[in-house]
Amino acid sequence: MRFIGAGARPGRPQVDHDRVFTIPNALTVLRFMGVPLFVWLVLAQKEYGTAVVVLVVMAGTDWIDGYVARRFDQASKLGRVMDPLADRLALIAVAVTLVIAGVVHWLYLAALLVPDAVLLVLTLSYFRATRTCQ
Repeated sequence: MRFIGAGARPGRPQVDHDRVFTIPNALTVLRFMGVPLFVWLVLAQKEYGTAVVVLVVMAGTDWIDGYVARRFDQASKLGRVMDPLADRLALIAVAVTLVIAGVVHWLYLAALLVPDAVLLVLTLSYFRATRTCQ
């Protein structure tokens, strides 16, 4: 099995369905729920080992939901939006949590946020420019 495009079936086009209740979307919601759990485990409980397990589960569900969506034709328009949003939220929340906990230096957080901020500004300016040109 290939890792890139895992689950994709050669010769079959990917179709984004309007379905909301799919296994990949449920796994993405699980990933969203893992973010506050991770923050609570690190900041309130100081349970770093359990927090790492939560991160591993979140990373695993990220791969599994993509695989299931492609393999079983469960790709959805909602999932295409939720999945990267869950990824960014988890990454930023983990970074902020680790900075607050004193595990990593604040420059780590800056290194993650600056590219996202630049991308956001460029994206907004691009869409504003294309909207005014029409």
